[in-house]
Amino acid sequence: MLKTNLFSLRGKLRLFAEPFVRRAAERAEGPEGPEGPEGPEGVKEASDRDESVLAFVTRRFGPEAARRAAAPALIGVYAGDAATLSMRAALPRLAAMEREHGSVLRALLRRRGAPGLGKAISFPDGLGELPRALAAGFRGERVNARAISIEPIAPAIDGRRWRVGTEPGPTIEVERLILATPAAASAALLDPHAPHAASALRAIRHAPVAVVCLGFRGGGDLGMDLDAYGFVAARGEGLQLLGCQYDSSVFPGRAPVGGVLLRALLGGAFDPALVDADDDIISGQAIGDLRRAAGLRRDPDFVDVWRARPGIPQYDLDHGARARTVDAAIARLPGLFVIGNALRGVGLVDCIRAASDLTASFGA
Repeated sequence: MLKTNLFSLRGKLRLFAEPFVRRAAERAEGPEGPEGPEGPEGVKEASDRDESVLAFVTRRFGPEAARRAAAPALIGVYAGDAATLSMRAALPRLAAMEREHGSVLRALLRRRGAPGLGKAISFPDGLGELPRALAAGFRGERVNARAISIEPIAPAIDGRRWRVGTEPGPTIEVERLILATPAAASAALLDPHAPHAASALRAIRHAPVAVVCLGFRGGGDLGMDLDAYGFVAARGEGLQLLGCQYDSSVFPGRAPVGGVLLRALLGGAFDPALVDADDDIISGQAIGDLRRAAGLRRDPDFVDVWRARPGIPQYDLDHGARARTVDAAIARLPGLFVIGNALRGVGLVDCIRAASDLTASFGA
């Protein structure tokens, strides 16, 4: 951080002054006491007020850190705009650091010696191995069909509370029903029983993403420094590219010996229409931007374009209220549960944690 040319000297001084910045509630109270006629209640309201990631980082670390570090980092995770994403929903751990320690840097210093962020992991044949392994290890009835309806069984029969209609397939009766489907699919199933929850799920915006896989038989003459995880591209740099992961550098088995595999991302919240373009247009844009941003010298030997639709959920400033609406509605339906990346955590680890916590609460 001291040596980088990403920030000016003034930006670095402002960044390292973060421990001296008062937290939001203290700023609202001020030296003369609480502002406004509500007294202490006004301070509580200020401390409970959510803010965007960009506003949070600007307030704590300064505008340079927000614009040049936080905003690109959010592109790498959410393919979204830090100015619209909720701090508490998108980065809850960082928000908790200010709340509990009064400073993010102070909290990080106190965490020295604690487990770090870990490293990127995958499987030899990709993440598809995980659901295949879960299916292989499942002991019980497994139905591979499309769920088209759910309905409560009243009164419950032998502990079974819910009936699931499938197509093609049988009707299934279960004691507990967990919806781990995407937001739109969960909303369609919930509509007859929890319309407010369904409406909240439908209101969650998503950012579609185009993933361009570029393969090179030899990497010696690419002109790129591949000794890295990859990069994200800040907006305003004249690039449509959101970022690029150097896949074969992170996971060496992803390319033949001596070969290189790059994974470029485009679209997102900034340019969702690009995802609907032809493969040649999308891949051409990715290759052109890699030439400008990373020095790529030659065309790839292999190109494949994937599209993720509806894409990555965007946890905006209304997301917390939507999640609470879903929770309140589902709580009135015994035996029914809703999880998935549309609500709390878009990453795989967050989804695994949510599923583990839920099943642990069953006592099984």
